[in-house]
Amino acid sequence: VSSGGSLPYRMASFIPESKIPLLPLPEHLLDHPYYKDAFNFYKYFTAHFIVAATPQMYRSNPFHKLIPQFAEEKENGCLLDLLVAYSLTHRSMVLTDENFTPHLVELLISRGIFRLVSSLNATTMEIKCEVVCVTALLMCTQKIFSGDDTDKYKETIDLCRKGFERFIDNDEKVSKLPNGKYQLTEEDNSFSYFLLSWIGYLEIIGMMMAISPKDFRMPYRPNPVFEKVELKKKSKIDLFLGFDIKFLEIFDKLIPILNMLEERH
Repeated sequence: VSSGGSLPYRMASFIPESKIPLLPLPEHLLDHPYYKDAFNFYKYFTAHFIVAATPQMYRSNPFHKLIPQFAEEKENGCLLDLLVAYSLTHRSMVLTDENFTPHLVELLISRGIFRLVSSLNATTMEIKCEVVCVTALLMCTQKIFSGDDTDKYKETIDLCRKGFERFIDNDEKVSKLPNGKYQLTEEDNSFSYFLLSWIGYLEIIGMMMAISPKDFRMPYRPNPVFEKVELKKKSKIDLFLGFDIKFLEIFDKLIPILNMLEERH
């Protein structure tokens, strides 16, 4: 694709070639052309597709910049497995891949989860808190939007929250206010701000879409997303979300009220 085309970067064609995915899965996926192509598809297409703003507006897009960098690091194999699984799923929806099978995606997800749990249980934990959070968020995203039973991912939701809270707790750039809340600014804490936006969108909007048809209650939530955080922002439109993040804060406060009203009825 030329630089004058509609895509944001000069890149090779993403039409999958007849490369057979190596099985059993290689220790490091990027050593094999099939998985390397899927990684590049994520970085140059999926990463821009899943945010609201155009690449020209959102040049710092963490889905395109930071997250692939994390996934390429040797100790973050769990994230790489989930990212490639996510990419293969997306690519299968928009392009023909004769070698794609849902079983391959399940293998990648299973190994990613195993690697994540192993890292968390290791005597010396090498994986960073923000990588734990991102990996868990990718798992949650796949589970919620594939229509899985919401009771099955309570642990993953808790893992997202704990990874995020440990990350901002250890981040010297994040201020802690006298009321005990963390203050996140859009400019100085951009990655923390992004993670909170992702958690909020996933948990608030995603879970409102997954209301139980039996009792109209929202799925499991440990506590409101914005309970421990205060946001300081300049822009009215979040480049990831495509709307003002204040709407998420409003819905976040409404959900417990709606659940309480449902209990009374």
